[in-house]
Amino acid sequence: MKKSPLILLILLLIICTMAACSHSDPTIVYLNATLKQKYNFQKGSYWIYKDSLTGVEDSMVVISTTLEISSPSNNNIRTEGLRCDIRECDSKPDSVSSLFLISATEGSSSSFSFKVSIANLLNQGLGFPYLTYPFKNISYRSTLGDSIIITNIPTPYLLAGNNYDNVTQLLQASQPNLYYNNCCYINDSVGLIKIRTPYEDIAGNKQIKVLELQRWHIIK
Repeated sequence: MKKSPLILLILLLIICTMAACSHSDPTIVYLNATLKQKYNFQKGSYWIYKDSLTGVEDSMVVISTTLEISSPSNNNIRTEGLRCDIRECDSKPDSVSSLFLISATEGSSSSFSFKVSIANLLNQGLGFPYLTYPFKNISYRSTLGDSIIITNIPTPYLLAGNNYDNVTQLLQASQPNLYYNNCCYINDSVGLIKIRTPYEDIAGNKQIKVLELQRWHIIK
């Protein structure tokens, strides 16, 4: 027996309605509002760092700062991220890297990851997951097995002739000797003020490369 077009249409509508009801919009986890305001450095901002090994200074100029929402995860969660893209003045004209990427953590707007990537002066990326803001003195083990140690530095903190308040040290401890580990110093007003990272020369000798902020111009 043939089904009437009306019945087929009704069945089709029911199926479409059930499919729509079974679909839920992704949950979006936003970054801490104060964190976004503090690190929202705009186009034209720049920092000048000095390389301790070579004595060379390199300027990093912001070419764009964007807020972005990630694709849905397996848990149907999207997270907000703040990306600051820079151009290093001493590198190739078309060389663009991310000075930092701050991303919210699934399930908590108070938790975020902080990633640093500077192509010319820094030959590797640094990542610090599961941070909280305001920063607290804490240590924990990341999913990669590294120990992450967060320390608020007593102020004022003197660096290259400049005094800074509210400085936090982010240490990625994968080596027994804490000095030979990746480390960042950040400040709420000007961002990254110091980066320390292990370096091995062509002879295999271990050294430490330190990038220290010399001068800056911030636009927010």
